[in-house]
Amino acid sequence: MTPPARQVVHILGALDVGGAETRALELCQALPASEVSQTFVCLSGRKGELAPQFLAAGAKVIPLRISWRPSFVIQLFLIFRRHRPAVVMSHVSLTSGVILAVAWAARADQRIARMHSTGDSHDTGMLRRAYRYLAATLLGVTAQQISGVTQSSLDWVQQHGATRRRIAARSVVMPNAIDLDRYRPPSTPPPLGPGGTVLYLGRASPEKNRAHLVPIQRELLTLGPWKTLVAGEGGSDDLSKSLPEGLQLLGARSDAPDLLRQANVLVLPSFREGLPGVILEALATGVPVVASDLPTIRELAETMPGIWLVSLDEPVHVWAEAIQIAARSADAATLRGSMVDSQFDLKKNVSVWRDAWSA
Repeated sequence: MTPPARQVVHILGALDVGGAETRALELCQALPASEVSQTFVCLSGRKGELAPQFLAAGAKVIPLRISWRPSFVIQLFLIFRRHRPAVVMSHVSLTSGVILAVAWAARADQRIARMHSTGDSHDTGMLRRAYRYLAATLLGVTAQQISGVTQSSLDWVQQHGATRRRIAARSVVMPNAIDLDRYRPPSTPPPLGPGGTVLYLGRASPEKNRAHLVPIQRELLTLGPWKTLVAGEGGSDDLSKSLPEGLQLLGARSDAPDLLRQANVLVLPSFREGLPGVILEALATGVPVVASDLPTIRELAETMPGIWLVSLDEPVHVWAEAIQIAARSADAATLRGSMVDSQFDLKKNVSVWRDAWSA
């Protein structure tokens, strides 16, 4: 007799286009709903633009707007009781401590907090610091496992709260992975002469620091006829009103693999990152990466070739020179080969999550 599907309930903001959401979708598509039945509770109160693809993969999607009213806690408790999940997996940073407390009350067998970044987008005022302390303390009590995409993301969590030792003892690095079948080098490499094509893939949010692309492109033009393609949702208010020649805004796009195959270099000038899926996508496509020297990306660069790190304190000519060097030095076959059968290969990663959810 076929065993019943294991019930997994995820808690996150919304199923919008983003690294964590895209990775969750690929994992959902790779695991049949007959084996793992996944439900996504979206705390923004809306499902998000990727929701139809999650539904097509057999998942359930429930919008529920977060608030600090007792009614929210009751609604969340009733969702857990109705679905009776074997696993509750919360993706909402330190707030996962509160979410998993409700899951504990609803008698969820496994309670996992998933950490995707080395911080949050909130201020550092007294009330926010107090909230972080209380939420992290609760996390150490309610989470049976704290899963981080990198060690740096776990280090950030372990800085907060009164249960730091318990958090450290329950922490484990479990990186995201990508579907390598979607990301393959082009049969003919994109042209590279005195100039080339730089690609940025990501939404317009403050931590992504897209404004830095403008002076970088101006500097690149002093080296040759370079162009920079900027793809991602969120408009262009974060960029200069006077864009340099060669910088093209593509808006929201759903054809990331095709865009990567047109690029000589991917650039990522972020202030903060977790484990950027776009870097993995670029390496799988044979495209080198020039990125901010951040702890999480540094971890990745220590194990994967093709990543050039530049401090945001460096002048833009250093960024432009790194882009030129990366474009001329990287070997597409080597970058692609480093991804195959690595921990970032979805085919291998699926078994890791299958084991984690059946523990």
